[in-house]
Amino acid sequence: MKLVKEVWAQTDLPDYSGVNGWRLGNRPLLGDVISQILPYVFVAAGMGMFVMLIIGGFELMVSGGDSGKMKAAQGKLTGGIVGFLLVVFAYFVTQIIESVFSVNILG
Repeated sequence: MKLVKEVWAQTDLPDYSGVNGWRLGNRPLLGDVISQILPYVFVAAGMGMFVMLIIGGFELMVSGGDSGKMKAAQGKLTGGIVGFLLVVFAYFVTQIIESVFSVNILG
């Protein structure tokens, strides 16, 4: 058994240290890539929501009572909030799937 361990240790195998201990050669798996990008996605979603709220609020203030402009501004406000909630909801669904099925999707 000791001989098998020594041969195994000397074998030139790919690095298997990625998500769930597996990696394809030196290339990261999709879960590794998503885990690296995820913080930036949340920042971008938050900034997008902030911009949409600012633009929608400004358009609502300067609509002058025009119902068409008010509806467009309310649509921007709603779109910004719904888009952000979608990103957050997707993250929590992924976390639930990870815990229920005992898999590591996001690293």
